[in-house]
Amino acid sequence: MIILHGALLDDALFLWGESPPDGASGRVRRRADRPSPYPYDAGAEAVTRAARELPIAFRPTARRKAEATAWLPTRGDHPLPSSALIGESPESSEPLETAPWVVEGISLSTGEALDLLSGYGQRAGMLHGVVGGPDLRFWIRAVRLAGSLVARQRYLPGTEFDAEGKLTARWRPVWITEDLRYLDDLARAMPAAARALVTNGGGAPQRPSVKVVKRFVEQLVDHIVRTHREPEAEDGIISVSASLFAGEDSPDSNVHDRWLAALRAEQPALRGKENELQDFEEQIRDWRKPLDVAIRAPFRLCFRLEEPAPPREEPRQKRNFGRRNGKARGREALRPGQRRWYVRYLLQGTDDPSLLVPTADAWILRGRKAAALQRSGSDVHQTLLLSLAQAAGVCPRIEMSLRSRKPSGYSLDARGAHEFLTQTAPALEQAGFGTILPEWWTGGSTRHRLSVRARVRTPEQNELDYEPRLDETVSFDWEVCLAGQPLSGRDLEDLARLKEPLQRVRGHWVQTSVEEIHAALEFYKNRRGGEVTAREIVRMALGAADTSAGIHFEGVRATGWLGAMLERLTDKNAIEPLATPPGFTGALRPYQEKGFAWLEFLRRWELGACLADDMGLGKTIQTLALIERERNHGEDRPVLLVCPTSVLANWEREAARFTPNLRTVIHHGPQREKGYEFVADAQDHALVLTSYALVHRDLEDLRSMRWAGVILDEAQNIKNPDTKQSMAVRAVMSDYRAALTGTPVENHVGDLWSIMDFLNPDFLGSQEQFRRDFLVPIQAHRDPDAVEKLAHITKPFIMRRLKTDRAIISDLPDKLEMKVFCTLTGEQGALYQRVVDEAERKLEDAEGIERRGVILATLVKLKQVCNHPAHFLGDSSSLPKRSGKLTRLTEMLEEVTLAGDRTLVFTQFAEMGKLLQEHLQDELGREIYFLHGGTPKKRRDQMVERFQAGGSDAPPVFVLSLKAGGLGLNLTGANHVFHFDRWWNPAVENQATDRAFRIGQTRNVQVHKFVCVGTLEERIDEMIERKKSIAEDIVGTGEQWITELSNAELREVFSLRTDAVRD
Repeated sequence: MIILHGALLDDALFLWGESPPDGASGRVRRRADRPSPYPYDAGAEAVTRAARELPIAFRPTARRKAEATAWLPTRGDHPLPSSALIGESPESSEPLETAPWVVEGISLSTGEALDLLSGYGQRAGMLHGVVGGPDLRFWIRAVRLAGSLVARQRYLPGTEFDAEGKLTARWRPVWITEDLRYLDDLARAMPAAARALVTNGGGAPQRPSVKVVKRFVEQLVDHIVRTHREPEAEDGIISVSASLFAGEDSPDSNVHDRWLAALRAEQPALRGKENELQDFEEQIRDWRKPLDVAIRAPFRLCFRLEEPAPPREEPRQKRNFGRRNGKARGREALRPGQRRWYVRYLLQGTDDPSLLVPTADAWILRGRKAAALQRSGSDVHQTLLLSLAQAAGVCPRIEMSLRSRKPSGYSLDARGAHEFLTQTAPALEQAGFGTILPEWWTGGSTRHRLSVRARVRTPEQNELDYEPRLDETVSFDWEVCLAGQPLSGRDLEDLARLKEPLQRVRGHWVQTSVEEIHAALEFYKNRRGGEVTAREIVRMALGAADTSAGIHFEGVRATGWLGAMLERLTDKNAIEPLATPPGFTGALRPYQEKGFAWLEFLRRWELGACLADDMGLGKTIQTLALIERERNHGEDRPVLLVCPTSVLANWEREAARFTPNLRTVIHHGPQREKGYEFVADAQDHALVLTSYALVHRDLEDLRSMRWAGVILDEAQNIKNPDTKQSMAVRAVMSDYRAALTGTPVENHVGDLWSIMDFLNPDFLGSQEQFRRDFLVPIQAHRDPDAVEKLAHITKPFIMRRLKTDRAIISDLPDKLEMKVFCTLTGEQGALYQRVVDEAERKLEDAEGIERRGVILATLVKLKQVCNHPAHFLGDSSSLPKRSGKLTRLTEMLEEVTLAGDRTLVFTQFAEMGKLLQEHLQDELGREIYFLHGGTPKKRRDQMVERFQAGGSDAPPVFVLSLKAGGLGLNLTGANHVFHFDRWWNPAVENQATDRAFRIGQTRNVQVHKFVCVGTLEERIDEMIERKKSIAEDIVGTGEQWITELSNAELREVFSLRTDAVRD
């Protein structure tokens, strides 16, 4: 375990780390004469290895190691580790102070720091055994600020004296008020460790945090602009304007040209005589002075576009524009060019944007608001003149208005207004000015009013004597619309003659263009309707088909059965609920009935569905209900369900419990069927379960038949479309497909294509099209139109309900208990059988107390084997991938933690609790608490208090030994309880569960009880379930009752079934 830290040292990011100390370093004490080595220091070698785990371009090496002095929290002679992941804070009554300690790490250049922080930002929390400290995560926010400044072109060339007093050419950020405010917020959030380093021998750091972070951002901006001059869509960096470097024939011709050359060079130093460089530096300072004055002002120049006053009276025929029975076709109504628009100049408060003062008042300081500006201490007139002069460089019309002594705005026609909306206003905003535009424009609803839509008429469902399908052919026509009203060819010709980009239609302004109108005319004349499949109409309706030849596509207007289908597709609440199918043993909750009905609706139309409900809401039983219903309606082909190996047993047991009539088979292991035997065996079952690991290996067999359906559980396993298993599942043929996942797939744009392409091929285009149309616009540019379009296409096929949804809470019981069935690995299976064989030999001759001791010892050993080989062997060996139970616990806790939930994990073994703590800290990258019988009361109280308090830094998981944590604690901060191994006494387990499920709990509690199939764990669980009404009497003494069983009964309880082991 290593925690990576980063702090600015001599304007460079210094990377160092903490790790648990060994015996010798852990005893290091503070020296009086000089700083001592920090006992938790990981060292340059470990830091280098950790950095190499990141996706970075440079190659860090330990040869670059350096030392620094870190001023860190200290009590007495002992420093405090930054996290309990590294070690416990020393017990001491000494006051807390900061003291110097020597740490070792590597110093990074600005480019390397940018590379490392970008790489860590992509992988935060995902590295085994490597955790980024709060200070390292803080610098990622600084990188994002620098990238935002560059992407918005908020930088200018300038000069700067370096540490040696030499003048350098630098790209400097232009700090407008909003960015300075964010910078201040960022500085206040800076962890102390981010500025805790000084060079060896230096005193405590004194530099204010705002100066530290500002300096780092300035360095990043200079580096990004200097090294990324060409536009790149993927990272949003805007190229440096070529005009800055015009006329640069000879770099040595004068200081200006040398400055321009140095702005592009790797080495920014300027060469020249001292007096020449001083004069040049003053010129640059004078050139930037107006901008600095405007930046410091508590107000900024703002431009408001005001539309013409509407005519007093509109003739009736004008309001009938677009109606075929109107005599006047609307030509009079669409001639607004003579009416004048106006751009008004305002001063807008930076802290209070609602404070608006027209410049007409500001020039003469008339009115209460104008007087308030004067009292702000800024020179209103000077700031206004400077701002107008800068804005004039953006907009020639503003420059023309400056011929007036006290300019307050300018008027313009409809064409000018359209140019202001589409070109001038965005340019002014980029330059840091405010703009206020009409709501009908900023709302976006009328930007593309000239549009086309498809009109489809199909018979009503009750008029048909068959079930319609999306593969059948339907007829459709095209309509060209304006403001939602269909237009005729004559209407389009009228619009073309007017040639106005902004038109007023029935009291509303709409945007058109000559190109759009001519394209619409061409579309109207040449592109007639025809026949396509209903599936293609669905793609059109969702915006997944390219239909409009450059004109905005409004959608589909459909009637009949197709219209009803589209209504239900886009509105899940319109889908009629379905009764629980016969043969399903259990009751679906109301929200589960809705999910089941939605799955059935999409299956009926052979469309893929992604059920992404929160963990514990019953994705499994909703899916089983669908399969049961299909079988009841005559489907005799099997369904293929693919899932991680760790949940194969769970699916098998849940199917047996809820749908006992569905014959289920697991296709897994070296003895699995192949070829013809596989097909015959599959066709003899309703549900075939297999793992992702086998899909590509057995693809030929899986493709040898057409399945009723293919269902993926934990579908995030195919988020990378280029893996063998992802390509394999897409190649399996079936009538329908479904994906189950507990993660919000719609929030991960990069992962969405693979899952959606599996469910509904071609709806998001090819991978390259998806990257071009969605991934780059959304991730690089935060394009809201791309976000909206992607949601419109995918939302009908994704259903995600959260436990916190009001409609769900009312359906859920206060406590929801569920079994989690796991299998053993091959190593566990071999150890288990060895223990059973040894027990059988000893029991042959044992009697009385000796026999009871053998049985109880065997119970303990078998439980340890089921937990983990390292628990049984006690050899401190590695933990990952050796225990089916631990693998499943890790998967579930990753999902629970990602959702922001908190968890209690109970085990009856202190040794296993320690292993769980270490493993989960490595896997989750978070501090994990462990409470056991040896925990001092003071430490116990501290852990409980912090866990209950919550917060982003609180441990998300609390591991407790059953005896130490089963009674007397209030841990209502958790809403999940995991019983990793079982006590076989329901009363004891319930007491442990009640640490979370008790008075003060405001959320539903989910209880997960782990059971290894085919082992004594399942056998005893079945015995308790069969006799639940008297279970308290049977097992009230813990596990003593098992010692009363005969040898034959014990042999049955202990035996290892063939389905217990799966690697």
